[in-house]
Amino acid sequence: MRTPSRYSSPTDRFNEHQFRHSVKQALVEVRKILSTARHPVRASEVDHQYTDKYALAEFLTNVAIASELNVLDRLGLDADQLATLQDLAAKDDEEVTLRLEGTRNCTFVEERKTTVESPHEHTVEVEENTKKSFLEQMTKTTSVKHKVATNVIENVWSVENTCDVFIYSGSDPTKNRVELQSRTGSSEVITPGRRTNKATPYPAENRIGPFEVSLSWLLRNVSAPTTAAGGDKATFKIDRDADKCKTPRRNEDSETALEFFCDVDDWCKNVVLALDDMESVGNRDPSIGSKPESKLSLRSITS
Repeated sequence: MRTPSRYSSPTDRFNEHQFRHSVKQALVEVRKILSTARHPVRASEVDHQYTDKYALAEFLTNVAIASELNVLDRLGLDADQLATLQDLAAKDDEEVTLRLEGTRNCTFVEERKTTVESPHEHTVEVEENTKKSFLEQMTKTTSVKHKVATNVIENVWSVENTCDVFIYSGSDPTKNRVELQSRTGSSEVITPGRRTNKATPYPAENRIGPFEVSLSWLLRNVSAPTTAAGGDKATFKIDRDADKCKTPRRNEDSETALEFFCDVDDWCKNVVLALDDMESVGNRDPSIGSKPESKLSLRSITS
């Protein structure tokens, strides 16, 4: 009996109907690009041998590796930095890690008084009697509009978020760093009422993350370019002669690849939650306001 893997959760969440629909839509778009003489179809619909399943597993894994490299490239990792990290990852005792960390600081700026007018108007009609003569009297009615104005005390706070994405090798994130992205955003937050204590709408100092994922497996499955014009090449292969290799899916190489991509998936989800939380300043509590023009937007981290 096979022991369930702790990395089986993506398979548990797999929606075959949705997957087939996505592939179908992709094939429609691909046919628009390819010539009419080529007709791409799903792998299951093509005659093949069992060894082709290994080739397909290797091909798709290498496509996924290339996708991860494209993400790192968009984040700012250049060819020289990648080559350096590959050399470090080639050493079994040197771990290469992608890390996101940040801070949120909330500081008091000032207390100010503002006058807020009521959105409602009250109209009062005033009658004024005027004598035209001894026997004749004229009545004049005048409408007077009133608005209620209230003096409001507001506390102004500055909420500043910082976010850093970088790669480091070894166990110390402060050393051997390759900086990818760094962003700082601030927002003015307003709370009503007199500030009677040192309570802040957000913690005065708060650490975001860190969130980490190892890139060692990825770097060990990429070959450095052999020429100046050449690019990096994904080199994942399944050792079909290994004793523990049972199927294209049940083997140590595929298990390790799945472990890596599951870890990346978890890292991405944590990062998205962290960035959403950064952008939510002033939006969750109706008693807290913030200026629309100063909203935080750290999600555009590749811009």
